Amino acid sequence: MARKVHWVPRSKDKKTGEVMVSYSPIETCPDSCSLKNGGCYAWGLWYLKSLGAKISDGRLVPKTLKEAAKKMLPTAKIVRHRVAGDTVGDVPGTVEEC
Repeated sequence: MARKVHWVPRSKDKKTGEVMVSYSPIETCPDSCSLKNGGCYAWGLWYLKSLGAKISDGRLVPKTLKEAAKKMLPTAKIVRHRVAGDTVGDVPGTVEEC
């Protein structure tokens, strides 16, 4: 599976603040997840459904970690990886990004 991870330099999430976050589309979630086809909080949110669809069908070219890092706030002390989605079997890719 090709890695489909989209990095956003400044989240607008009230819970985490303006930190850098990443998203992957729903098809990256494992079929074994009991919440994949209903019940997952992420895919119940309009914004995340829309973002995931745009990543999946190519309307949005995912930003890399390096591209997003150039625009992140210097005061941000954390990064939230995978707000939604889970690229299965990409442990080497995730380790490389981190």
